[in-house]
Amino acid sequence: MHVENFLEFYNLCKSDPSFVFRYDKDDNDFKIGTPSSHYLHIFPGSFNPLHAGHRAIFDRIDIEVFNDLPKKAYSNPRKTYEISINRFEKEALEAEILLDRIKQFEGYSSIVISNNALFIDKIGSMYRDNNLFFHIGYDTAERLVKYHGKLGVQGMRASFFVYSRKINDSIQSLKNMPNTPSNFIEGIEIPEEFLGFSSTKIRSEIK
Repeated sequence: MHVENFLEFYNLCKSDPSFVFRYDKDDNDFKIGTPSSHYLHIFPGSFNPLHAGHRAIFDRIDIEVFNDLPKKAYSNPRKTYEISINRFEKEALEAEILLDRIKQFEGYSSIVISNNALFIDKIGSMYRDNNLFFHIGYDTAERLVKYHGKLGVQGMRASFFVYSRKINDSIQSLKNMPNTPSNFIEGIEIPEEFLGFSSTKIRSEIK
């Protein structure tokens, strides 16, 4: 993992929201752009820290969607995590903090780095005549509809797999959401023991 490459791309990304780069697990280095794929599945988050709940969703993406895609050479489905330098209603991530979070993925998975906190901007920076699929929790889906409205979400050039979350001891899934956008898809069932994982709770327990 070459830190000098990371710092160069980090500064480019901060100055140009259309610029994205990635940590490539296979080469253990940083590269410009997203993984090349006609079907790109993206799991966004702050990953502070990366925990078993994140992995439970990410590791099941293969089971859920890849077998249903057209069996054509061009399809080349890929999946990746994504983290943004700029964050909604929070301070931007400094380079040192972001690098520490990326190191959690070393040897495990690739991760895309953008400077776009909002999904509509993420899509704008990652759409390259491909099919984008975001994998999000129910709580994120609720915020997405609240912020953009049903029609605003449906107008985005992406689909969203929505996974159940345990919120206040109650399991919330897509069937609990009124006026569901047509580009929301119910995510594969995740074992209940993973539904209550929370980065915020983990951080509070560490303190």
